[in-house]
Amino acid sequence: MSDKVFRAVQIVLFIIVIVVFLFSLYKVVNITMEYKASRDEYKELENFVQIEDEPEIPVVAEPTESAKESNNSTSANTESKAEEIVMRYHDGFVNMAVDFPALEAVNSDFVGWLYIPGASISYPMVLGSDNDYYLTHTFKHEENKGGSIFLDQVTANPFEDYNTIVHGHNMKDGSMFGRLKYFYNDTKTYANNPYFYIYTEGKTYKYLICSYYVTTATSDTYVIPNTEETYQEYKSRILSNAVYKDVEGIPDSAPIVTLSTCHGATYTDKRLVVHGILVATQ
Repeated sequence: MSDKVFRAVQIVLFIIVIVVFLFSLYKVVNITMEYKASRDEYKELENFVQIEDEPEIPVVAEPTESAKESNNSTSANTESKAEEIVMRYHDGFVNMAVDFPALEAVNSDFVGWLYIPGASISYPMVLGSDNDYYLTHTFKHEENKGGSIFLDQVTANPFEDYNTIVHGHNMKDGSMFGRLKYFYNDTKTYANNPYFYIYTEGKTYKYLICSYYVTTATSDTYVIPNTEETYQEYKSRILSNAVYKDVEGIPDSAPIVTLSTCHGATYTDKRLVVHGILVATQ
């Protein structure tokens, strides 16, 4: 190879490297800006809600030294670890003032506000005509990969059906449903505050988290029972899949809300789901 050809190849390779670098930089900057735009919008929407009162969370005594030694000698599997956790059940409500007319004026698809204290998740929810639009559009209808927290398109009676499915992205910055993994990764997060709340105009729903696990996008987790018999079968199935199996106070028959987000690598069909069962309204 002559010096001229070698030099030309070097220049071409250098240009290719520069182009790849600039394109990668553009993608990183674009993603960062999208994340920021999404965070800023939902931060602004929080001005429409205000927590007025939170229940006192029961204090759990620290285990004695003998109990700690006993715990250390138990099996290392997830179920055994879960059994050592002391749940902080309580009868109270998180009272939140929500400006429903203002939020409905921003988006007529608004159906309620979701608050999960244990994972610091607080967002408006929408119900659109399909499951595609709100994957890439925010509450204010801005195109953004962060999307919205939205109910499945098959929802007929939000929060009153046997099962209401709520979708949200697993964002890398922890926004949207990015923090749902806290429950899955650390049982204590769940035990310390095993409830979430949904606020609609005229009613507040309190849910006890009764099950969470990883499944696939096509699993029977996404079934909507339509009879008491199929509901009981569904409830038994999700409880059998639960990481933590000793939840107390589960009603015999009460509406379920299923929170769903992606899990693992991008474009995987794996889903992390968190099921809550209705335990009180006000």
